[in-house]
Order: sequence, then structure tokens, then C-alpha cells
Amino acid sequence: MKTSQLLGVWLVEDVFVEDIETQFRTYTSGVHPRGVLMLHESGRMTGLITPRNQNSILSQSDMAKAYKTTLAYSGRFWFARPDKFSTFVDVATYPHWIGTEQVCHYCLTGETLTMHTAPTTGPCGEKLVGSVSFKREKPDFAISEKFGPFTHGA
Repeated sequence: MKTSQLLGVWLVEDVFVEDIETQFRTYTSGVHPRGVLMLHESGRMTGLITPRNQNSILSQSDMAKAYKTTLAYSGRFWFARPDKFSTFVDVATYPHWIGTEQVCHYCLTGETLTMHTAPTTGPCGEKLVGSVSFKREKPDFAISEKFGPFTHGA
């Protein structure tokens, strides 16, 4: 597989954290979250994941819940090897991610991209792996017809 096959826009299908021993899954952004991953040919990636059903933010509690269930980060990415994707994070929802390298292992099957984190230790000592699956976004030519072709810098 050519890594160039991964470039483009991907829509989130599923997100969970799995306990390696028990195989129990926690859906951190709920079932069927919304999200997008953009891998640009320039070497910049941007990702955003949110719950599908978000409430209006009417209180500090609502704001805290929105923050807790949203993940966004961006940075320069590279393919360390044919199944390993790394990003040097320079913008993130979580400030402690800025300046770090986030590493994912990936698998491309048809139009589905699946990414897994390396195992980490959870708050109770359990071994966890994060997983996100995406479907490639197909171009919407109706939008181009309505608004005209995209022209850079216009």
C-alpha cells in the first residue's frame, strides 16, 4: 500500500478505548460520534471528534462535559513505517499534548481506515488501547455546482 492512499478527508465511524485484558469498550464520545480527520499532502493533519448528540451549553457543567467528550488536535505528520503514523502536535484541545508525538498504528481496508494507539496504562492500572475507524469522504459535486469550484486564495 502506498501511504499517499491515506491522504484526504476521513469521516469518523467509531471511537472507543478498550481494556486489553477484559476487552471492555468505553465509548468516550458516545455511540456513533461525529468527527473528521484531514491528512493533507503538505504533511499537516487535523482531527476532531465530538459526540453526535451534543446539548446546548447552558452551564459550566455543560461546558465541562463538552470539553471532556471532545478531542481535537493538529500537527505535522509522517509515516514512520508502512503501518505506523506519527504526529508532532502543535495545536490541541489538551494543552499537555502540545509538543508531544502521538503515534498510531493503522490499517486501510478498502475505504475504511482504522487507527489504534499504542497500549497505555489507565487510572486503575489497566492496559488500554484507543481505536478510531473512518470512512473516506466522497466528493460532493452538488456543493461545487452550487457554490462554484474552490479557488485557493479567493
